[in-house]
Amino acid sequence: MENPLDQKLDLSALHLGNISLGTLLGTLLTLVICLVAVRLLTALLRRVLAQTHMDARVQKYLVRTVQLVLWVVTVLITADQLGIPVTSLVALLSVLSLAVSLAVQNVLANVAGGLVLLVTKPFAVGVRIEQRQSDCDAAQYKQYAGHPGLPASTYKLSCHLSNGRGVFSFCVCPGGQVVAAASEEGRVVTNGMSEYARDRENINGGLLVNVTPADFGSSHPLAGIAFQRRLEEAAFRLGGGGYAAPCQRVEDFLAGRPSTGPGRVIPSYRPGVRWTDLRQCLPEFVWETLALALPMLDGKVRGYAQGDAVLTAVETRSSSPVRIIRDNSGQCNVRGLYPCGEGAGYAGGILSAAADGMRCAEKIWEVYGK
Repeated sequence: MENPLDQKLDLSALHLGNISLGTLLGTLLTLVICLVAVRLLTALLRRVLAQTHMDARVQKYLVRTVQLVLWVVTVLITADQLGIPVTSLVALLSVLSLAVSLAVQNVLANVAGGLVLLVTKPFAVGVRIEQRQSDCDAAQYKQYAGHPGLPASTYKLSCHLSNGRGVFSFCVCPGGQVVAAASEEGRVVTNGMSEYARDRENINGGLLVNVTPADFGSSHPLAGIAFQRRLEEAAFRLGGGGYAAPCQRVEDFLAGRPSTGPGRVIPSYRPGVRWTDLRQCLPEFVWETLALALPMLDGKVRGYAQGDAVLTAVETRSSSPVRIIRDNSGQCNVRGLYPCGEGAGYAGGILSAAADGMRCAEKIWEVYGK
């Protein structure tokens, strides 16, 4: 008779419900191995990221994302070993991941931006100011105004005030019009343009106040963009919410009262304007500085601050409020990426952007053109 102690234990013959004990032990061993692997891979990833210059918040997000992926893989492997169909589980996880990605798409965009080193930089905000072109011609050309051989006159103005702020004209458009330049829903942004003939009734230009990172209310690299958006949203609301731009006559702006309609200068902004008090959509330091600067600038070009000149808000896109850091090779911390021009924070106009583009092209040629 065979001794029972000599018999081998058949784990497959032992069951817990529909799962054999052998399968259960094998799954448990696999789970332990997966957990150890997750810890080791996560520790390795942290060590690798610590040697980079990546922002700490981005590092933390990447580590958690990798951990989540590894956990999902662990669940799928465990379920498969237990004989659970994973096809439907994969489909469910796909749907959930799509929902989550849609819900956090703004966060993902911010993380992607964090892969490139950004810093805040000073820029300028303000309004567009319009006068009649004939009045500007009279001030600039005097007795020769209206001569057929003279082009539409223009100006370039600036002043530095006792409060430490600078004010300057920007993108002056003789014989032109104020145009809509919003790039996001629920915001109003103005800009200016001139057609080739420069023969429209008004001249317009940006009237801007310099702002610094200290004005943004945050030290976040994208605080300048948030500052821009607050002004653009305020202009949208003050304009009535239909993409009309808020505007005001200069004499009313200086007197601190809302405007009710135009004088001789008819605003050219389309789709239209709403007469109001621009102090309601501009930061206090901006409208106070503009109020100080207008009389000074009128002394440089007579009629610049005439009573019925029109101020249209808001002008926030004079230059980028952020800068992508680059080294002497012209590259940022993502090698092979050469930030340049206005959007990258290295220019403040068409010509300076073109010059910076040429400079970057020379850097690229030094590396790849030989």
